[in-house]
Amino acid sequence: MDPKDFDRIREYNLGLTDIGKTSSGPDADIRLDHIDVEGFRRKIELFAPGWVAFNGKKAAQNVLRDRSLRYGPQTQRIGQSSVYVLPSTSNAANGAWDVEWWTRFAYLIHEP
Repeated sequence: MDPKDFDRIREYNLGLTDIGKTSSGPDADIRLDHIDVEGFRRKIELFAPGWVAFNGKKAAQNVLRDRSLRYGPQTQRIGQSSVYVLPSTSNAANGAWDVEWWTRFAYLIHEP
């Protein structure tokens, strides 16, 4: 899908949200007071998806309050939801890009 097709995301039984509500851009430009970690956690606990996947480590580190996170499934949960950290799809983070993590996640969420 292209970004312009975001409104079709529910066709795939997926949802999108973010923790940053008042700014955007590279991680280095996002200040902690621009993110709503508690609001994000409340949404996840309310809607209780099977999985929460983070597009990049920085957001996951802020939400889970763990700077040592690695890519892949996490032991921490948000409410009842399992957590997976993926390499960012941002062009600014292309040094960390590895499609393998995305492929692993796709297989994981489609397991019976």
